[in-house]
Amino acid sequence: MSARNFVVLYINGERVKVTDKQIFMPLANFLRYEREKTGTKIVCAEGDCGACTVLYGAPSIDGTPDDQLNYVSCNSCIVPVYRMDGCSVITVEGVQIDRDTLDPVQQSFVDCNASQCGFCTPGFIMSSVGLYEQKDKPSAQDVKNQLTGNLCRCTGYDAIIKAGCSVDTDQRKQLKERYWNPEMHRELQSLSTQPVQMIFDDMDARYDAPTTMKDAIALLQMEQSRLIAGSTDMGVQINKGRYSGQRFLDLRLIPSLYTCTESEKELTIGARVTLTHLREALQQDFSEYATYMNLFASPQIRNMGTLVGNLANASPIADSTPYLLMANARIGVNGPQGYREIPMTEFYVGYKSLAMEKTELIQQIILPKPNPEDFIRIYKISARRDLDIACVNLSASVRVDDGVIVDCRVALGGVGPVILRGREVEGALMGQRLMDIRSSTYVPLLKSHITPISDVRGSREFRYATAGNLFRKFFAEAQQHYTPTVLASK
Repeated sequence: MSARNFVVLYINGERVKVTDKQIFMPLANFLRYEREKTGTKIVCAEGDCGACTVLYGAPSIDGTPDDQLNYVSCNSCIVPVYRMDGCSVITVEGVQIDRDTLDPVQQSFVDCNASQCGFCTPGFIMSSVGLYEQKDKPSAQDVKNQLTGNLCRCTGYDAIIKAGCSVDTDQRKQLKERYWNPEMHRELQSLSTQPVQMIFDDMDARYDAPTTMKDAIALLQMEQSRLIAGSTDMGVQINKGRYSGQRFLDLRLIPSLYTCTESEKELTIGARVTLTHLREALQQDFSEYATYMNLFASPQIRNMGTLVGNLANASPIADSTPYLLMANARIGVNGPQGYREIPMTEFYVGYKSLAMEKTELIQQIILPKPNPEDFIRIYKISARRDLDIACVNLSASVRVDDGVIVDCRVALGGVGPVILRGREVEGALMGQRLMDIRSSTYVPLLKSHITPISDVRGSREFRYATAGNLFRKFFAEAQQHYTPTVLASK
């Protein structure tokens, strides 16, 4: 199939075709300066404050039948226009029912006096609308969780949360009903099957979105393009002047990359599975990891970002990777020589350095299911609870049989140039009676193999102390967890 040289998105129901370099603009800039949708605000330009929140929906491209668009929130300041190809985008201007009638969510903000200077208000409203697109009767906790990606400097959150909890849902018609258009839906579905190739020789810019893995691998050999999935980190880098290239290879049109495939022993996670989708897939067999996902970024980021992107970014303080390392995950990569799997324990070979060729791409992550007898905990220490980068994080698992440790795994982040496994500590603990362990005895061994540094998030000394304290905390909780079992066996 020949590639098209344009992208199409719908903004508040209006069809917009983009054929030029505007595809590289952040969506927020495009909305404000090209489409005059100035209700969308730009403040931080890094996905932290939520003032730029919009909603987007797209037909499924993984074979899942759908007859409506499922609108979710995203940070338009870090989303490039090309990422919205084949999507319907709703801005705060599109939420109002008509010139004289507000959406019940908007009316609730008015009635509860939930706005003062008003700069953050569009983002709060869009996040709240996104929640009511998913749930008819959200709880107060649902509202709080939904607003973790939005900041207000002057109003105070009581009025905002009250507004979010006071929406008259009986009078509200959902956006997926208000903006339902069979003709638009058919076009969006058709666009998802057509590869995109846009080349701008005068500015050394290029955008490719193939529809098959074979074509993606071929393009990766031909062009020195930046490989992208959710683009959440790339958008920040571009806005902050840390990346100036404009050659991108996008995986978003490859259907097989959107699937989570479950077998008896493992879960296979495609490269385009969002963190929101992943959390749902983890609920049954990976409950601790699923709960931990609540601390991963914000709803806006989770609706766009991917686990593979977090993995490939290779940050030593990434939220997801210590668990993957502790769980002995495998990384499925594909390239000219075919598909192969790399053990997570061998994947990071140095700071921002991966054990894969430049001609290969990450296709999936294979995550073994934990043994039902495993006691698992994941800890993250950061300056604030939500939407923050970790200073130190730790994932650990222990299994006990007749009071004796028969399996133990510990992984840490933020204590060196890469995440690491505490192999020496694991070996020393194997075969020990859990209730006889004094974790402080093993802390020096743990600390002897980490090399933290000082930066804006914490000092070297703080990281040393925190790593030891998290280790102690894990074994204190493990001993408490196993105490009834141990006592019963005596």
